[in-house]
Amino acid sequence: MSARLRGIVLRHPFAVLVALVPLVAVLLLRFGPVAGFAVAVYLAMTVWIVRRLVVRDAVKDTVTALVDAIESTVGDLRAGITPDGAGLAVRVQRVLAASATPSAPAVRAATLRLDSARRVSEYLGTPLVDLLERVEADLKAAQALRQSADVQTSAAHASAYMLMAMPAAGLFGAVAMGIDPVDQLLHTPLGAACTVLAVTLQSAGLFVTFRMVDFLSREAWR
Repeated sequence: MSARLRGIVLRHPFAVLVALVPLVAVLLLRFGPVAGFAVAVYLAMTVWIVRRLVVRDAVKDTVTALVDAIESTVGDLRAGITPDGAGLAVRVQRVLAASATPSAPAVRAATLRLDSARRVSEYLGTPLVDLLERVEADLKAAQALRQSADVQTSAAHASAYMLMAMPAAGLFGAVAMGIDPVDQLLHTPLGAACTVLAVTLQSAGLFVTFRMVDFLSREAWR
């Protein structure tokens, strides 16, 4: 996915959904309201999942850039280039300005730690370089914990993606066996009820699964 497309999905997810409305309308007119409902829900879930992945990668990149900024500042302090660590604020502002997720919880937590280190150094006289090294170590430990959490939850992600693809696989399997389930699922009362219920339960299951994974990821940054 290109950087421009990632930015659109990240900042304007509702605009992406609006752009997909004509597709839903065509399916609604061609196959009926049940098909329109199912496709609309799947498209919304797809946009939401893609946006989650884009946000996750953007947060990782921003925290990594903050760690690099701390390392550069520590190097300047050790070398005596900026004894008061004045370059840190400039570097942090540049990172946040370039970031697509400056208000993400992990990014806010990192910037709050940096601000706390600066305040403690100002008010208590603790060497800023020592405090920054501690913040850097904490952020690197959080990154390692986040990577471990991603590995541990990879099975949950795989199960969720398989769950999302199973209905389509079932339909293709039925067609391959010479059965046409589409008409029954879309144009009979029982089939329509089963379709709506299945799509709703599947979407709810995906949402709950990803929210649980997100909770574990957020805890890794605390």
